[in-house]
Amino acid sequence: MTKSKLTVWCDTLLELSWLLSLILAPLFFNIHSDRVFEPDKITLIRSLAVFMVAVWLIKFIDSEQWRDWSWLNWKSEKAIWRVPFVLPVVALAIVYLVSTIFSVTPTVSWAGSYQRLQGTYTTLSYLVIFGIVAVTMRTEAQWRRAITLAIIVSIPVALYGMLQRFGLDPLPWGGDVETRIAGHMGNAIFIAAYLIMVAPLTLARIISSFKNILSDEVLDAADIIRSSIYIFAFAIQLMAIYFSGSRGPLLGLLLGVFVLVTILLVSLRNTAVDGKGYSARDLVLSTFGLVIGVVALIAAILLRPIVGDFASFAIFMALLALAGLTIFVLIALQKGWKWLWLSWMLTAVFVGLWIIAFNTLSTPEMAGNPATDTLSAWRQLPGIGRFGRLLEADSSTGKVRVLIWEGAVDLITPHDPIAFPDGSTDSVNFLRPLIGYGPESMYVAYNSFYPPELATVEARNASPDRSHNETFDAFVITGLLGFAIWQWLYLSVFYYAFKWLGVVA
Repeated sequence: MTKSKLTVWCDTLLELSWLLSLILAPLFFNIHSDRVFEPDKITLIRSLAVFMVAVWLIKFIDSEQWRDWSWLNWKSEKAIWRVPFVLPVVALAIVYLVSTIFSVTPTVSWAGSYQRLQGTYTTLSYLVIFGIVAVTMRTEAQWRRAITLAIIVSIPVALYGMLQRFGLDPLPWGGDVETRIAGHMGNAIFIAAYLIMVAPLTLARIISSFKNILSDEVLDAADIIRSSIYIFAFAIQLMAIYFSGSRGPLLGLLLGVFVLVTILLVSLRNTAVDGKGYSARDLVLSTFGLVIGVVALIAAILLRPIVGDFASFAIFMALLALAGLTIFVLIALQKGWKWLWLSWMLTAVFVGLWIIAFNTLSTPEMAGNPATDTLSAWRQLPGIGRFGRLLEADSSTGKVRVLIWEGAVDLITPHDPIAFPDGSTDSVNFLRPLIGYGPESMYVAYNSFYPPELATVEARNASPDRSHNETFDAFVITGLLGFAIWQWLYLSVFYYAFKWLGVVA
């Protein structure tokens, strides 16, 4: 059916809106407001969501889609319920609305707190933008534009982090942004969390660019320039993530890259299957990454007394990076596709075992052992050492979080009704484990379960409004129902991604 000019204009405005959200959410902050970052970003995103709804409704009416309601019929082939993610997203919206209606502080749960503004209105805005993108992004050119823009926007975010790291930020922030950069997000964890979402996209573009370079008979200058830009972007993204000093996002990046490369290598293996089993040569070649990792660790242990702690760690990481780079070169050269996936898995197992050892092998009984002494020395290195203390619950940050989690467990398990200041009690207390206390309500509901010991390691007037843990937050905000729906949504992302790639039937 031919589109009218108005519908074409609406499609253009919708695409401009979601592209604008990719720019504004990461880059915008307002130094003239009290909160500066999160609420100011969200205000713009909520306004964009309202605008997008209005434009979509105009398009819906102009294209006369309202005449055909078969898309709501469950049995229809055009049913919207058959579209990936629609069911979990609708269920998520419903559970947020129910949780808000029965919230201990309904107004704040809907509008959001002054500090964060992450209420149901904001969550619905996210879902609206997602839904409109899902039904209007229809061409390869559109999603390529979105990915390219996300990569471009990440460059000033990472560069601003570099300015902060080296003391060149012209803005006089109250906190220390040199030890751990905060960038446009105002929080070291937030900037790293943003960049780890863009970094795998950048890595995919690098692989694609190198594949074009190696497959073209005539070297194209455009491919060289494009790959150089992507390599630069990826490098500063990794530097900014490291300079944030945030352990969770870096581990998330490692897991994300692992999943991305695993999917790629499994897909390549499927195309390279020749009906024959693995030969002894294939199995031997597949161990090269593991061998490099073991050799790298032994070399670092032996060289540490000579070159020092930091240099030995740098040697270890450089050799590991060489193993990873070799895999990508072989992918581009179309060599070893049959067994590269196994080599990648063995290398990942080695890295995982090293991370476990880095966090656990530090008992006094093991002192004097060159391997444990090396790990202990690396654990004292600035920045790097934080990643060797992931399991420490006695440090100030770890202790605070463990105590908050203890209170959160008491909050989400059956208990006596909460008493309110006016003398009334929570009339739906029996439903709390199922539907939670409502978005942005933890700072109200948590007070009765505040562990006294928490006041000795954190400010006494600080009432936690988050658990510093997504699982506990889901239970507190939306209860067991919300937690189950969130897991449904997460698993759907992996399922449909693997299905689209042909990894699963």
